[in-house]
Amino acid sequence: MPRPKQPSSTLIKGIHKIRQVLHVDNKLPRAGRVIDGRHFAIIPGPVNTHHHLYLTLTRAFAPAADAEFFDWLRALYPIWARLDEESVYSGALSGMAELLLWGCTTTTDHHYVFPRGHSQLIDVQIQAARRAYGPRCLAHGNGRRRALPGP
Repeated sequence: MPRPKQPSSTLIKGIHKIRQVLHVDNKLPRAGRVIDGRHFAIIPGPVNTHHHLYLTLTRAFAPAADAEFFDWLRALYPIWARLDEESVYSGALSGMAELLLWGCTTTTDHHYVFPRGHSQLIDVQIQAARRAYGPRCLAHGNGRRRALPGP
């Protein structure tokens, strides 16, 4: 079965930022350079493909600061066992603000800590993403996946 034809569009780009996207139906200005982008995707900024946003909450925890990996986990798991919706929301908002400061427009979070009674932590991250800047965000962990639709 043939794939449906995708609508084409023309990207009008300024220096260092996308200025406008015009569809073929529109009257197009003369281009100085044309790039065939049928087999490419345009990504509007750096993409972070692996994050643990809630870790922003414990980054400066002194007993874990200089620890080796397993000692670091042993120091932090008792704290993470007390995560709730408010703390995950705050950590996600803080982590995404840091990503934004570096120009990151898309992120994927690998959340895997679900203390008993707090099964909605992925949904809370999505709420934080919508508030932070509306980036595309995929939060997942423990088989729970939620995608944030793009703007």
